[in-house]
Amino acid sequence: MWETLKDFWLKHWPWILATFFLGSGGFVGLIRFIVERVDKKKDKSKQVKSDAPSVQLDQDGWPIPSNPNLNYGRGMTHLENTNYKKAAECFEQSAKEYAQDSLDRAAVLNRAGYMYKLLAQFCQAIECYLEARNIYNQNSQANQVGLACIYNNMAHVYHSQRDYGQAMIWFEKALTIVKKQLGANHLNTAACYNNIAAVNNSQAKYKEALKYYFKALAIDKKLDKAHPNTATDYNNIAVTYLEQSKYEKALTYHFRALEIREKKLDKNHLSTAVTYNNIAAVYHKQEKFDKSLPYFLRAYRFHFDKLGPEHPTTETILNNLRNDYDRSNLPEPFSDWLTAQGIIIDQ
Repeated sequence: MWETLKDFWLKHWPWILATFFLGSGGFVGLIRFIVERVDKKKDKSKQVKSDAPSVQLDQDGWPIPSNPNLNYGRGMTHLENTNYKKAAECFEQSAKEYAQDSLDRAAVLNRAGYMYKLLAQFCQAIECYLEARNIYNQNSQANQVGLACIYNNMAHVYHSQRDYGQAMIWFEKALTIVKKQLGANHLNTAACYNNIAAVNNSQAKYKEALKYYFKALAIDKKLDKAHPNTATDYNNIAVTYLEQSKYEKALTYHFRALEIREKKLDKNHLSTAVTYNNIAAVYHKQEKFDKSLPYFLRAYRFHFDKLGPEHPTTETILNNLRNDYDRSNLPEPFSDWLTAQGIIIDQ
């Protein structure tokens, strides 16, 4: 404290004497002046500390501000409540409260960009990500895993826009960083492989897609053969085989995913319900309606109970269920059959 006041006196002694002798509050005014100026100096030192390159990362590798402000907290609350528009507004306001070259600002811009992506406002999303990237590039000691997260998010936007070339560029940049920083067998490396595979899959480059999906699977199986991430890998592989009309291979991997999800996540979980629907879709393609019906029914029961009968996904599954029922040549009316399964719907 003494060193702070000593430095302050040497720098501001003319103002102090003027305040004291000219009677602007007298001695009390002098003390108030010193305290206010020292407090401002402390606040400034705190801001500099928050701008240090040691930006924090959450468990998913997303950069988070080391000194989160009120608007950041509000944005996270809106995000949890799926109010993405309000969240974007709060994150934008939060970013303005940090210095232009602050890594905290970059972390918040990354969140804002993600909100705009969810809102399908892709230009705004890219603007946020590019500014966040530029801030990272100005901080050579910044945690590069955070930069990889920004690259990944930016690539997802390009993927959504079907700009596969740009998506691949940024996904590969992210992969390079993650492998260097976290290692070739890290779960984030597996996630990067999945992202690259998805871009290939979107372009019907199924051989390349499977190559990267199996790389991701190899990593996740080493970490935990029965982990939900491993189930996701199986699901991705199955969907790729389905795209190629390789139905038996698709079923093999869907059932592997289902085994994990029923054990680890429970039968009454969204991911499990998605797997039921995927298996039904394969049987539908094979025109094995007696086998598709039980799985469409399981998927429909979950969505009916959890999301309600009027949810778009629930309605889509119901239509699939009805179509396959009609083609199965069962004698009783569909509504009667559904009622017998314990589900009553308005006709």
